[in-house]
Amino acid sequence: TLEQVIVAALAREGVAARGGGERPTGVWAGGRKIASIGVHVSRRVSTHGFAVNVDNDLEPFEWIVPCGLDGVAMTSLARETGRERGLERFRESVIEQFALAFERRPRRLTPEQLSGALAAGVAG
Repeated sequence: TLEQVIVAALAREGVAARGGGERPTGVWAGGRKIASIGVHVSRRVSTHGFAVNVDNDLEPFEWIVPCGLDGVAMTSLARETGRERGLERFRESVIEQFALAFERRPRRLTPEQLSGALAAGVAG
């Protein structure tokens, strides 16, 4: 579902992308990886997240093996669209698509409100 959220948000920006399916995970645009999804499990607790390359320097990806996948080229929203500094707009698209996919309503919280909710175990 996270792949679908990212694909839908990218589509709103004019980028045709697809999820990786079973393997490799992530989101791909034009044969290049634009987003990564990660899951970590420790002591019976799982955490997860995703990262979308929006307007960042792609050169450091040439120094590593991204996501352990040899020969993978990375891309970004800026590279695919030719537009820079679209982070705030893209963030709003991701929030909207995430809320739709998970049948939730977005809520804005201050960092203090979020900390309090997490401490109380009531993050939703």
